[in-house]
Amino acid sequence: MVNLLATGVTMHAKPQAAGSRGFRGFRGGRGFTLLELVLVMFVAALMLAMALPALRPFLAAREASGAAGELVAMTRLARSLAVSEARVYRLHVDETEGEFWLSHDELEEGEALPVPVARPMELPRDVTAVWHASASTQMRGYVRFYPNGRCDPTTFELAGARGEPVFVASRAMHEAYAIRSAEAVGGTGEVW
Repeated sequence: MVNLLATGVTMHAKPQAAGSRGFRGFRGGRGFTLLELVLVMFVAALMLAMALPALRPFLAAREASGAAGELVAMTRLARSLAVSEARVYRLHVDETEGEFWLSHDELEEGEALPVPVARPMELPRDVTAVWHASASTQMRGYVRFYPNGRCDPTTFELAGARGEPVFVASRAMHEAYAIRSAEAVGGTGEVW
């Protein structure tokens, strides 16, 4: 019995049945055993392993998109540095190694900028790059970014192992590089 506020009101607590829920949680109930938890984790891992081959094209396309985003960021950095420092910057392209790096016209031919300014970019292992450029630009091996904000127009086509190609392009000297659809670059990635 409980006496409330010395008013003479008394309450009787009802006993709870064994195994019923009270305000303190489960009484007499059991949780999951370690064996049950391991079995559930095994089944989940097995289902993920069966679904992984179907996800590979999606993951490959994501790698190409991520690399395209990095390439766009590198072109924006080159353009920004060219304008702010009033010098020509170059985005060097090595299709065979899948590498891109920045330099400017005061460095020796092909020498990369110091890492804190712009680290060289390497494509992921399953991503390939095709550079669609004019003959003179491709022969030079780099794209120029000028102090007046202009750049050499060209198109880069990046593709994962089984993914759709992603295009990074600038269609005109005054236009910034951006990720473009196949339709926007003429379906083939050829330079305009």
